[in-house]
Amino acid sequence: LIERIRQASASKHFHLIQSLSQRMLSGHTPKQDVRVEAIHAVTCGYGRRIGQRVQQALARHPLWQEQPVDLSATVFPVMQALKAAGIASYIGGSIASSLHGMQQSARDIDLVLVGPRDRLRPLGTILATISEAYLVEPEEIQQALSEGNTVSIFHLGTLMKLDLILPEVPGFDEAMQASIVPLLLDERYTPFSVASALEMAVWKLVRCTRELATRHDGIVNDAEWNDLLGILKVQGTRLDLAQLTFWAHRLGSG
Repeated sequence: LIERIRQASASKHFHLIQSLSQRMLSGHTPKQDVRVEAIHAVTCGYGRRIGQRVQQALARHPLWQEQPVDLSATVFPVMQALKAAGIASYIGGSIASSLHGMQQSARDIDLVLVGPRDRLRPLGTILATISEAYLVEPEEIQQALSEGNTVSIFHLGTLMKLDLILPEVPGFDEAMQASIVPLLLDERYTPFSVASALEMAVWKLVRCTRELATRHDGIVNDAEWNDLLGILKVQGTRLDLAQLTFWAHRLGSG
């Protein structure tokens, strides 16, 4: 099985992730209003504050109907808007770890932004150019930037959340950006920039170690740990273990 996964193309991996990620937030209860059901699902998944933001946004779209999840069509316009403004980005999170390891569903989409933070100041204005298809709130974005937090926007058609992750570890970010890989994920688009297997393995290891060190009940996040094991199994000797060990120690997980 591992060998077959290794031999499969990135597009085959991505198509499997796409199929695993299909979910409808509404339509499960025939008597329940589709909009109300979808808002309820978002609130349960992301909290009341985000649920209220989505509810207000959908109120401005009286003909809203939930669309099937299309990961590449959801992320591509955001990456293009950023690129047009001179901000590079690449896909990380569960999509990247699935492409390099064992495939899983994507609950949301992580985009890592490249470059110094002062270049990201007009991010709210940049994303406002795609606000017809996405829930974009410039004030919320500016507050997140000032606090150094992740910027979250929603694709209105699918209510899929996109997290725009800011650079946070000098040295590591630059080293990992040098290993970004372009992968042809969808024949409708040019290759997407994706985090390397090394970057994903390092972050998975660091998060698992930190969580284990702070918990006193001995419980390990199985999903995170299994993601790491999947990357190690599929990558095998292709993964630079010396670099993995170096950065793991450097970031405090050794």
